Parts: sequence; structure tokens; C-alpha cells
Amino acid sequence: MNEEVYNKFVIIASSIAIVMNLFSVYVIKFKGPKKEEIFTKYLIWGRLGDAFFAFISGIFLTIKVTLSHILVISNGICHKLSGPYLCNFFVMLWILSIGINYCVIGFPFFAMRNVFVLKKEAGYLSIFEKFLFVYCHVATPITTLSISHLFIVPSKEIESLLKNESVLMEFVNNPDYSVFMYDTRLTSVLMCTAYVLIFNYTFLLWYGHLVNYMPLRRELIKSKKEARLETVSMIEKALVKIATIYLIPMFVALFPFSFAFIGLNIFRIPVSKEVERWVGASVVIGPILYYILSPIVTIYTMRKDKGSGNNTVAVRPLNNR
Repeated sequence: MNEEVYNKFVIIASSIAIVMNLFSVYVIKFKGPKKEEIFTKYLIWGRLGDAFFAFISGIFLTIKVTLSHILVISNGICHKLSGPYLCNFFVMLWILSIGINYCVIGFPFFAMRNVFVLKKEAGYLSIFEKFLFVYCHVATPITTLSISHLFIVPSKEIESLLKNESVLMEFVNNPDYSVFMYDTRLTSVLMCTAYVLIFNYTFLLWYGHLVNYMPLRRELIKSKKEARLETVSMIEKALVKIATIYLIPMFVALFPFSFAFIGLNIFRIPVSKEVERWVGASVVIGPILYYILSPIVTIYTMRKDKGSGNNTVAVRPLNNR
């Protein structure tokens, strides 16, 4: 892929993503349902987070990734302000942004479980859930960022590792770019941290499904049997919104690129250098497409709700039956 075309595409696409996410916040806040529902306030924070990380990845960093050595090349604002270590810090912050989406998707499930199943306030969390939140979304990211300087290969070793990669060496010796390489040995600090993060997110998925989603499904079935139509409508609307606003864009934009990244980087499926460069570019372009798609689906969903004339009922704790 032509370097100039790639940089322009990333910057323009990121700018579109920022505008779309901020516009979606306006739509949610001022043009959405008059009565606030469980999902709305979390949705706003999710859109603001996506706008921020679109700025980080596309404008502040303007990065490209090569998969053969996990080499990151940046020539954005970050490069002009500092060097590889600051860029590495923000790359890690960008990667950790997946935790924000976990929060935005997970908290409405917690809130709905609290209101419809436990009959408590929407913001209720058990002691274990508070610990889980602090550990996964506060302590782990802070620890990861604080040791992120240990993830990269010393700059003096990069040239020896890339001695047969003449194209990449042009970036290494170019003052217009910040270049750094990640240490991907199985016992490196980076990989050990990755194991912890993968375990955390896998456990959160399992816990959320078991403790939040399954009880909600049971409550939905029970409410249908008891003809509690208002409860059924509120649960179904929230579940549909979560699916359309987050899961569909993630499936379209992120999963195909994630599979390609895993296939080439972990399983080392042999491909040509050109294919490898395109997949490396997709590691950056994929999330940016998500940042664009998600607010579009959000705006469509919110406007569709308003256009249908269905006013959303404000959520409050239900009385025990």
C-alpha cells in the first residue's frame, strides 16, 4: 500500500469517526428519547471514548503495523512531540481501549439484571463485582501502562533483527518516523502481560454471560408467561440496541481483521509480503472502521426509536412480586 495514500486515508477516516461519534452524542442527548433509559448514559460515554481513541490511533499516532516482527511505525503528532516510548504508551492505551467497550456493553447488562432480576437500584454492584471492576478496568490498565516501556526491543537491536528487511530499514533510519518493535518471545514481559489481559477479558465474558445475560433471559421468559408486557418490552429493546449498536459493527469491522492478525502473527500462515502489508494495515484500519460504523448504527437506532413513536419508559427498581 502506498505510504502517502495510507496516511491520508487513516487521518481522513479517523476525522470522520471523531465527527460521527461526537454527532451521535448530540443525537443521543438532545434528539433521543425524552425519558432516559438504562442504556443511554452508557452509550454517550462509549461514543466519547470511541471519538478519543479514533483521534489517538489515526491522528495522534498515525501508525502502521508490520506483522513479521510486530514493528510499529508512527509519524503522527506523537512522533513530533516525542519519540518511540511515548508512542508505545499510547499504542498500549489504544489497545486497552477494548476495556472501555467491555464497560459500555457490560454495565447496561448489570443495570438490567439489577432492576429486573435482583429488584435493586440500577447501579448496584456486589463486593466481588466492585473488586472485579477495580482489578480489570483500573488496576490492570494502570499496571500495563506503567510497565509498557519494558515491552519494546532496545532500539540498537532493531537494526540487527531487520537486516534482511530493506523496506523496513528505510523507516528505522528515517527521522520522520518513530519506530519501535515489540518483544514477542513467549516469556517476554509483553507476552506475560498479554496472557493476563486475555484471561481477564475471557473471564469477564464468561462472568457477564453467566451472571447477567442468562438471568435476564430467564426473567424475559418469565415476564412473557406472566404477561408483564412493559418489562418484556424494556428488556427486549435494550438487548436489541446492544446487539445492533455494538455487536454488529464489531463483527463487520473488527473480527475479520482480528482473525487475519491471529492467523499471520500467531499461527504464522505463510503469505506474500504484499498480503502481509495489507493485513498489517488492517490492524489499524479495522478499528477505525468500527469507530465509524458504530455511531452510524447508533444514530439510526435512536432515530428509528423516536420515529416509531415509542417513548422509552424510565427505568426504576421494580417492586418484588
